[in-house]
Order: sequence, then structure tokens, then C-alpha cells
Amino acid sequence: EAGSDGSDGRTVTLPVAGGEGADAGARGWQLAHWAVANASALHIKHVSYAGREWTAGNTDSQWRTTDGKGSAGDGAGAVRITTTR
Repeated sequence: EAGSDGSDGRTVTLPVAGGEGADAGARGWQLAHWAVANASALHIKHVSYAGREWTAGNTDSQWRTTDGKGSAGDGAGAVRITTTR
């Protein structure tokens, strides 16, 4: 879904298999951290998961709580990755 988050890039939402619980959460974070680690090579500018978001170019490179999505249940079933064009 291109630009569904209001950006000018492309966004893909990847469901995290395994249902609810710690295992699914760990898999989701593994995928999210993989995307961050490969952000430069893959031209990734945003990664979000479980109500937290990482943005390329942040000087502190920290995950931040997304606006209006503070709980772990929000978006906990999928990792969203946005790339530049």
C-alpha cells in the first residue's frame, strides 16, 4: 500500500505469525530490528511495531512511542516498514 501512512514512500505491513504471546512478540521484534539493521541498504525510512516507531536519520536512533498508539496491543500483530522511493 503506497503512501498509506501519509508518506511519499512505499509501506508494507508484515503480519507476525504465531498468534499472541511472548513468542509472537519476540518474532515481531526480531523482524523489526532486522529491518532497522538493514535500513541503509534497503532504503527504509520508518519501521513500526507494537506501538513503537524507529525513523531513519534520528540522531539518537531510538524507538519512540507512536502518537495515539501507546499500548503494546496496538499494531502488535504486524511490523510496518516504509521505504523511500
